[in-house]
Amino acid sequence: MTDDLKRIVSAVYRSGKGGTLSMVEFVNILSYNLRFFTPDRAKKVHQAALGSGLLLPDGSGSFSPSFRVEEVQVEPDYRPAPDLSLETLTRSMSDRLIDMICRSGMEKKDAIKAINRTSENLNLMFAAAAVHVAIESGSDMSAFYNEVETSFLVPSG
Repeated sequence: MTDDLKRIVSAVYRSGKGGTLSMVEFVNILSYNLRFFTPDRAKKVHQAALGSGLLLPDGSGSFSPSFRVEEVQVEPDYRPAPDLSLETLTRSMSDRLIDMICRSGMEKKDAIKAINRTSENLNLMFAAAAVHVAIESGSDMSAFYNEVETSFLVPSG
């Protein structure tokens, strides 16, 4: 997780209503209130923060920071670098899915074995098998549904 991403998340939650924010609220604050990014880039920042474990889903479609935002130094005139590469902030979906399973207490190697076993037994792609394993381990995977579904779509053209 990068200091830039943590600072961006802190800025959003300090300028918002605090507590929990939906993805739409997060994107709106980042795009329209703070004017840091376009809405599309703000969605990528949200995904990067979620994937890095800086945001945690609460099960109702909202997210809260996994750290104390007050402890992060954010200067009053802070703005992310214009050349900030969101791609370097974003971890792969597979890594984020495995991490979510590991948060339930499963070791990483056991999580990967369980995903591979489920993938083979149920004839599922890795991402779908990971979601299945995570749900069975008690994790709320609703934040991943759209991303996993989108990963199955083949672009036409």
